[in-house]
Amino acid sequence: QSYLVPSIGDATVPLTLAGYDLPSASSADATPAPGVRTQPCLLVAYGAYGSTLDTSYNPFFAMLMNRGWRVALAHIRGGGERGNWWHEAGRRMNRLSGVADLAECARFLCALGVTEPSLLAGYGTSAGALPFAVLVNQHPDVLGALVLRVPFLAVHQTMIDPSLPLTIHEYAEWGDPSVPEEEDFLRRLDPLLNFRPRKHPPTFISTAQHDLRAHFTQALDYLDVIRAHSSGPQSDYHFRLEHGA
Repeated sequence: QSYLVPSIGDATVPLTLAGYDLPSASSADATPAPGVRTQPCLLVAYGAYGSTLDTSYNPFFAMLMNRGWRVALAHIRGGGERGNWWHEAGRRMNRLSGVADLAECARFLCALGVTEPSLLAGYGTSAGALPFAVLVNQHPDVLGALVLRVPFLAVHQTMIDPSLPLTIHEYAEWGDPSVPEEEDFLRRLDPLLNFRPRKHPPTFISTAQHDLRAHFTQALDYLDVIRAHSSGPQSDYHFRLEHGA
């Protein structure tokens, strides 16, 4: 099913929901539909580079659905699902619009009755990990768990170091730190620099040893911050380093 979720700035965010026993699209007013059971749900987003989430068959998602999960794809600002303007509306200093979209999609799913916060897991890969990390800093009660793959998280540290691979070419997407307003925004956006001491949702991070675009030390640094400042049990936070890129 496809829905349009209201978000800040009078935007409506496309949301694709897959699974069994779904409410009809006419339930887009986010009220619980009769006969719909609350189930675990994986919330997927990317929101960068004007890329679009693939809604075709995915064996991983199919495996989850066969085990009683639902899968939701949030086509947040920064992606290209609604054209170039959708990308522009979520890049550089507009980046928090995509985070707000993600929060509204999470709340919409719960209001629709298909899941609840404790059963809702966020799933972000590479640049798509950043909006989830920012989201749980701002609203840790929205998600029940977080899965990040090869995450790009240290956005401020990366953008201020032109010696790193691709950094200068990434200014158009993330911001130019030589512009004071953009450097300040990058600092406020960076989840490693803005972690608030509170209970962080259980988190699993996997990364690649030789990935030059999202170096594995970013994931380790993020995990160290979580373990140092979260009131949750240390056993809730896991890391896996894989070989390759």
